[in-house]
Amino acid sequence: MKARLWTLIGLVVILAIGLLLLIVWNDRRKQLQAEASYKEYALYNALQKQDYQKAKELIKQLEGTPFEPLALSYYVTYKELGGDKIKVLEQVEKDVKDPQIKKLYTERLAFELYVSGKKDQALKVLEGVQKDDFNYPSALLLKAQILNDPKLYLEVKNLAKDGYLSNLAQALLLTGR
Repeated sequence: MKARLWTLIGLVVILAIGLLLLIVWNDRRKQLQAEASYKEYALYNALQKQDYQKAKELIKQLEGTPFEPLALSYYVTYKELGGDKIKVLEQVEKDVKDPQIKKLYTERLAFELYVSGKKDQALKVLEGVQKDDFNYPSALLLKAQILNDPKLYLEVKNLAKDGYLSNLAQALLLTGR
């Protein structure tokens, strides 16, 4: 009987400690998100004032937070106003740690190269987006536009399955673009 009582007390203590750790972890996560939110606001203000050095520091501080994609988008958008878009995107793509976000900026860099007439470079950059990447269909659509390849348009249409990209691929295929 005594052994069962001690086992029960031990289980209650373990559950209490587990619950306490969960509460502390949840509070810490909320605190980190609030801090990231303030940093995002400071980033927005730094970019408004064209203080790119401070903006770069804040972007590094926002790495790994839910605000990282937004911070990078702010930076690219504002830096474009005063600099070379391609160089900015190359730098952002190089600096990004998250592989999914990196693929997003790889595609955006390829698009900028394409619209600036550097088709071969754009195609080379698009090689960095693989079939298992989330943005493969949209990167493939960009490749289809660069090469004006009907087979690639059809592949996008089949990959996207009646979604936006499928409809876009179909429209581009029909118009011959």
